Amino acid sequence: MKDYSHIRNAHIRTYAQACDELGIPYKLGLKTRQLYLTTKSGSNVYIYKAATPLNSQSSVILAKKKQAVHQLLDEQGISVPKQIRIKTEQDLEKFIDEIKDIVVKPADSSGGKGITVLPARKDIHNAFTHARKYSRQVLAEQYVSGENYRFLVLDGSVIAVALRTPPRIIGDGVSTLRALFNDKNTENRSQGLPKIPDSSITWDIVKTQGFTETDIVPAGTQISLRLTANLSLGGSVTDVTEDCLDEYKELAIAAAKTVGLRLAGIDIIAENIATAGRPAFVIETNGAPGMRIHYKDWKGAERKVGKKIVEQINLLPVVQETPF
Repeated sequence: MKDYSHIRNAHIRTYAQACDELGIPYKLGLKTRQLYLTTKSGSNVYIYKAATPLNSQSSVILAKKKQAVHQLLDEQGISVPKQIRIKTEQDLEKFIDEIKDIVVKPADSSGGKGITVLPARKDIHNAFTHARKYSRQVLAEQYVSGENYRFLVLDGSVIAVALRTPPRIIGDGVSTLRALFNDKNTENRSQGLPKIPDSSITWDIVKTQGFTETDIVPAGTQISLRLTANLSLGGSVTDVTEDCLDEYKELAIAAAKTVGLRLAGIDIIAENIATAGRPAFVIETNGAPGMRIHYKDWKGAERKVGKKIVEQINLLPVVQETPF
């Protein structure tokens, strides 16, 4: 079996393997962060990290603009949480008084950076300041309950759906929370998953559940370590593609189409995508979706989405513009 460990970037590693499986010649560049290939029609194209030539530069840039995307989706009748731009902490105080349960986030960051979920009124200053570290614009959004799903859309079809779960540990009645935390990170490392941050944010979340890191957690008690489900923050992944009903796939496809993305990662909060008629909200769109999430099912399942994407790239005629 060919060794791809020298390819540093996880996305390029996935696409290189897909090219080999399809028999498509390619070259690597920029210290293996870039992949060049010649399409069936003779066009020379390249993939840079997670960005592919399937999407136009304008649609990728738009997908990053959370407020603009939110407005577009809302105008098209696509379900989105209520959202406003926050200019001052006083604006945030008014919004939390009105909505109660909110999320505070930067307007143009990714990977869960700068997000505060369900801040209390006393934490407004910290939430606002935290978001401002990552963007000059801060958004406040209605918190909607449910599971966190990533839909991978390619040319009007959903090719994978992943359930993302925030990092959690379950007590055994013997070990301290700190010991369980360390064991969880050891397990993540063995599976090639990112570590859960050992930070004040993590332990503050634990504290709200009535525990400290030195406490012994009762057997069967579940402790959340983060409120967001990002893989980069230690979240876990389960492939649920086969369980997903068409109505939720159609929601993701409509969101991708609205932003003009051929290849899109659409983040949806829903109660249960295996049951019809449940509330579902689009919370973000991604024009350069990561592949790693679809290869990291904790049960060992994986969707070879990279191969399907490379197949479409190989069919490109003449590329009009680069994806970044």
